[in-house]
Amino acid sequence: MTELPPPHHVAAPSAHLHPRIVPWRHALAWYEDAMRLFKRAPATWAALAVVTIAAEFVLQAVPGLGALLSQAVTPLVACGLLYAAAAADRGTAPSLLHAFKAFRAPAGALFAVIASALLTFAAEAFADPQKAEEAFGFDVRGAGMLPVQVIFDNQSPHPLKIVAEQTFLEDGTGNLWKIKR
Repeated sequence: MTELPPPHHVAAPSAHLHPRIVPWRHALAWYEDAMRLFKRAPATWAALAVVTIAAEFVLQAVPGLGALLSQAVTPLVACGLLYAAAAADRGTAPSLLHAFKAFRAPAGALFAVIASALLTFAAEAFADPQKAEEAFGFDVRGAGMLPVQVIFDNQSPHPLKIVAEQTFLEDGTGNLWKIKR
């Protein structure tokens, strides 16, 4: 008869990781804790915020896929603020390197952050005609279209170039809509 392996003991998660209802006054204590962490290294926190905002602006300026790229990458850079907060809470000084720590997270975590950011981006563009105009160059929903992401997997040795001025979307009635660059 085969013996069972010894039981695997896993440490219980910290009490603060269990969801629970707390009085609204706890928000004041959380704010006080946040300010305590901020005061340990205000210049580093400001620099992390500037890096996050700069990532957004720089990626938005990339022609073509810049807007989409910024929606995928900026949330990962912003996660650096969470890594810095966790480090500061443990008594370690936050650093600018925390801004890039999320890029080394497990694939599942990266996928969750990027997918939720892109889903939010698509939902906002679909619901708000002005944001749709910014993202797609026209009011997608007003045109009766559903935005989809198209991925080209170019496995040839030749480069693939999509020319926005020569690319159109077709709606259900055969109307062609020019892609905004």
